[in-house]
Formats: sequence, C-alpha cells, structure tokens
Amino acid sequence: MLATTLNSSQASKANVWFLREHYYLLHCAKRDLAPKTPEDLKYCNPLFEEALSNLYFIDWMIEELESKTLDEQIAFLNTYKEVIEHVKKRIVKINESRN
Repeated sequence: MLATTLNSSQASKANVWFLREHYYLLHCAKRDLAPKTPEDLKYCNPLFEEALSNLYFIDWMIEELESKTLDEQIAFLNTYKEVIEHVKKRIVKINESRN
C-alpha cells in the first residue's frame, strides 16, 4: 500500500510539474507575443491565442491539484488525464518551435 501511495504521490507531483511548465510557456507567449496595436489583433500568433484561451484553466488545474488530498488528486488526474497528456505534447511542440 505504501508503494502505491508513493507512486500516486510522485505521479501527482510530476503532473503538477508538467502543468507548471505549460503555464510558464503560455505566460511567456501571452507576454511576448501580444499584439502591439489593435490592428495587429487580426494577425495574432496562434500561441498567443492559445495562451489567452488556456492560461487560467491550467492555473486552475494546478491550484486544484495542490489543494487536494492524495485520493482527490488521483480522482482529479483520472478525470483530466487526456488534458494532461495533451499538455505534455504541447510542451514538446512549443519547445520545438522555439528552437
């Protein structure tokens, strides 16, 4: 039972790390890719638009995971596992596009 608890705790921490990394990348995109003029809104960088759409949701997910018991974290991770897998893939794609 202790090993399962440790594995679940480690998985939760790892997923929080991925969410924080994605939050950081989106925050940087929001800051760095913001249009300079209202006219530039027509030609927004897609990553800037993604940041506007997802930044608060990712922040909410981090807060939820950090404020829950281990059992609640496990349930949360099971509920949002597809979202977290998508986040992991987006981190790779965003980092690839930055290089």
